[in-house]
Formats: sequence, C-alpha cells, structure tokens
Amino acid sequence: MPFAASVTASVRAEATRRGVELSVCDSALTPDGALACAEQLGAADVDGVISFQAFEEIAAAVCGASGDVPTVGIAFDQGLCEVARVRLDQAESGRVAGDALGRFASDEWNCDVDAYVSLEASAAGADAAARMDGYREGFASHCQIPEGSSIVLDGADRVVTAETQLAQALPGLKGKHIVVVGLNEDAILGAIRAAESAGRDGDLYYSGQGADPSIRQTIACDPQYVASVAHFPERYGALAMTALLEAISGQAVPATVDGPLELVTAANVRTLFPDTAACGE
Repeated sequence: MPFAASVTASVRAEATRRGVELSVCDSALTPDGALACAEQLGAADVDGVISFQAFEEIAAAVCGASGDVPTVGIAFDQGLCEVARVRLDQAESGRVAGDALGRFASDEWNCDVDAYVSLEASAAGADAAARMDGYREGFASHCQIPEGSSIVLDGADRVVTAETQLAQALPGLKGKHIVVVGLNEDAILGAIRAAESAGRDGDLYYSGQGADPSIRQTIACDPQYVASVAHFPERYGALAMTALLEAISGQAVPATVDGPLELVTAANVRTLFPDTAACGE
C-alpha cells in the first residue's frame, strides 16, 4: 500500500535523524498481522508505538500486547493507549476532490452524467466512509448524482479487487460520461485496467486520493484523470515522532494532529512533485 509504505519510510528517516532506536513490524494490514506485530513490539520492550492499524475491534488487544505504551495512531483509532493521532480530515479530503470532479462535469458536460461509481472499503471503517461521503457532497454541490446509475463497489480499494469488480459492473454501465471515484489510487489503477480491457478507456473519468507516485504520470498526462488530493505521507514521520517522543517524556500532546492535503490536477502535479515522469516515458 503506497501510503503505508511512504509513512514507514518517513518514520525510518525521522528516527535516524533524531537518533531513535526503531523496531519495525509489517502487519500486512491484517488483524492477525497487527496482533502479531504488537506481540513482537511488546517482547522488544519498546517505549512507544507508532501504529497504522485499521481494525478498531482489536485495538484493545493490540494495546495490551504491545505493553500499553504510549501510541500515536496513523489515520485510525488505536484505542485507549492512543495519546495522539496523525490524521486527515477525511470528509474534507473527499469533498475537495468531489468538488473538482463535479465542477468538471458541470463545465464539460453540463452535468450530463451517465453513472457515478464509488470504489470503497467498508472494512476500513468510519474514516473511509467519511471520505467517500465527502466525495458525494463535493460532487453534488455542482451536479446531481444520477439516481439509478450510482453504484458502490465494496472492498474495491486494491488494484486487483477494483479491476475485478468494475470489470463485472461495466457491461451494465452505459454512456460515455461515467465518473469513478476511489478511496485510494490503487482503486483507480484497477479501474483504469478494467476500462482498458473492456475497450472503454474513453468513457470513464477518474478521481482518487493520495496522489501516490504510481499515479502522478497519469494525473499529468491522461485527460480522463480529473483530480486527486495529495496527503503527503512523507511528512507523517516527523509529525508522529514529535508527538510520540513528547508523550514518552511526559509532555501533553494534542489528541489529533492534522496532516496536510492539497488538490492535485494536471495543472499543478509537476509543481508539487517535480520528479513526475514525462508523458510517454
């Protein structure tokens, strides 16, 4: 998962910069993996934890297994051991992208939208739901979401699952103005593959979240990709490490630390990310 990988890299870099001894465990974003990591970190007698653990129902068990040490959550609620959380305003992130997509549909098609497809993941909890609700709110501020042609594909937040589910749905989606919004960029990459395989890559218009390196050339070069929102996970390490070290030393820390976000389109992607590959490379 690009977001998690970037956060981990930023935590490693910040630990090196600050001279912090770091233990890292990859949970593979599964409940069993999260519990196994907590046990590993508890056995290592760590002083604090930075946790990207998405399963709120096991938060108490994860806290206990890691020794109930101060924990800074990334994006998700980490239970009673959480002293701070580095998070996005999920609803606002969705709303910003939805607003750009709705404005595009209004300007280009006079709101003649054939279908609205939302690639979601209920397993990701309330934050993911807030992001996708924000999409709908932003889009609806410009164009009505078409009744009867609005579908939600659940568990479609990975390339393979998004590709598979959209491939199955595409035969029932008519028209050339089909809006596809994704919980993350993996979902959009899967959707693009499905559209290309079906020979309908000119019918679908996309908006994802994160502006990961994997999608930046597409944002810059593909007119079907309308807008993303950058979450800058490369900045999370500094935010999380600062909060954790302050908590370990007994200082009061804010309960939430808001991460930055910014709309990304073809007009500014190379300004924000100068290493974006040139079109055709």
